[in-house]
Amino acid sequence: MLNIIFIKYHLNSAGGLEKYFSRIIDAFLNKGYKITILTANNSKKKSSNNLKIVTFKDFKIFKFLKLKIFDFRCYLWLKKNKAKTVFSFDRTSFFTHTRLGNGLHKTYLKRRKIFESAFKSFFNKINPLHRIILKIEKKGFEQKNLKKVIVNSKMVQNELLKEYNFDPKKIKVILNGVEFNELENSFLNWQKEKAIFAKKINLNPHSFHIVFIGNDYKRKGLKFLLKALSNLKNLDFHLSVIGKDKNMKKYVSFAKKNKIDKKVSFFGPRNDIINFLQLADSFILPTLYDPFANAVIEAIAMGIFVITSKYNGAKEIITNENGIVLDPLDIDTFTKSLLFAIQTKKNFENSKKIRQTVRKLDFSNQLKTLINEVITS
Repeated sequence: MLNIIFIKYHLNSAGGLEKYFSRIIDAFLNKGYKITILTANNSKKKSSNNLKIVTFKDFKIFKFLKLKIFDFRCYLWLKKNKAKTVFSFDRTSFFTHTRLGNGLHKTYLKRRKIFESAFKSFFNKINPLHRIILKIEKKGFEQKNLKKVIVNSKMVQNELLKEYNFDPKKIKVILNGVEFNELENSFLNWQKEKAIFAKKINLNPHSFHIVFIGNDYKRKGLKFLLKALSNLKNLDFHLSVIGKDKNMKKYVSFAKKNKIDKKVSFFGPRNDIINFLQLADSFILPTLYDPFANAVIEAIAMGIFVITSKYNGAKEIITNENGIVLDPLDIDTFTKSLLFAIQTKKNFENSKKIRQTVRKLDFSNQLKTLINEVITS
């Protein structure tokens, strides 16, 4: 049976990428493959019969040095322990396969110019962390042993072709999966649970509920959502903001300045995301860069109408039936799209139709496609 080496710097972090990585590992193990994971940060996963975890000591030094040292240690380990298949999920230089769950760093830095000052953009160019990541990224794509780059959207595929003149035959687009079948009971019970949860968090269940989920509010475009909603302040809606940001107070002040603070609740990081999706009539993510935001597909799988950005790879699963794709910087269009969404409150019939649009993207289908791509290339 094939022995596969996986590279993942963090194993103990919470988030969409970590959850997806865990799903992939479990899928390979269930198929009987022997797996070794190279990591620098692990406190959750334990070695077992077919799973070996190699943890390199993580030094308390500058992050750019951490990445450089981790990359070098992976190289030394792989040189000593030959493997046919090395599957990297992080910024490393040596692998046969990689999945660009974070997209391209080169594109991300360019996109940041939309929401950052000229000084910050200049600083990014000389920042040693970004310079190291770009160097590792470029080196990884140019190595001779590379067999396949798996991307989670055509948007990232196009970025790779544009920025690195990459061989298109080595790229495979596999959209993110979702727990479609696992979410069925939560979906079927949303009407009952909505009333209970709204009462629990002191919200009016009869208002039109908008949910935003994301860390780093600036990149996720929360300011543009608040600005567009301020044009509709006379309507009966409520926005729940989920996720962390070190400058949360700034956004609270911005909502107050725009006179919608009574219609916005900042809940911070939460473990009850499903309850918020049961509450939601619409899910909004006006992100300025996301290779494929998992929150979008999860919202659709819960039957929620979505408004997202043209800078989000998940736009590729948006149809006229389940959502709207827009430029978040165009506040007039954003306002009109919100008005359209608010005019159609979620009911069981329309939510069922929305949910069905991502049925084929159940994790079981997407993981099967990914495994076949890895073992046959």
